[in-house]
Amino acid sequence: MNKVVIATSNKHKVKEINTFLSSHKMDSVGLNEFDPIEPPVEDAETFLGNAELKALYYSKKLEMTVMADDSGLCVNALKGAPGVRSSRFASENASDEENNNYLLEQLSDQKDRRAYFQCVIALCLPEAKRIIFFVGKCEGVILNELQGAKGFGYDPLFLPDGASKTFAEMTSQEKNKISHRGIALGGVEKFLTFQF
Repeated sequence: MNKVVIATSNKHKVKEINTFLSSHKMDSVGLNEFDPIEPPVEDAETFLGNAELKALYYSKKLEMTVMADDSGLCVNALKGAPGVRSSRFASENASDEENNNYLLEQLSDQKDRRAYFQCVIALCLPEAKRIIFFVGKCEGVILNELQGAKGFGYDPLFLPDGASKTFAEMTSQEKNKISHRGIALGGVEKFLTFQF
């Protein structure tokens, strides 16, 4: 395995994942490096289900090793929402700003601000005819206002347990050490070290 396709066109995700894969001198590319591919319908009810369907779908389309992740924010007071609909919480094509504002509206009268980020990474190895899953979770609280200009998504509202900065106030190195995606990618890194 000398090339991995990261099943996303999100440049932020590609950058985070490349940070880990580069240590193994692996050639990794995002979907924006290929001719446009009609994306699959992410209709699974779990992060694992969506990660699996994306990895299998793009692996078959490209006939290459594919790494796909599905991740999102789960808020206790909202019974786990936005969950798998995190990127389209406010509306189908919502911006980060719209999603953050909508989340604050939904929590305006809630005392319980506990939440966690969940990430599931599916690594599809077509030659070996198998798919491997890696999971990461980061718990924390939702703040009453945005803090920080780094990161993306709900990062400016999420304060991880034991931290004094939101994800949006951290450097990428600081975030990768404790974030849901960083933890899941740590599992990928260990697997690659063992396998290759």
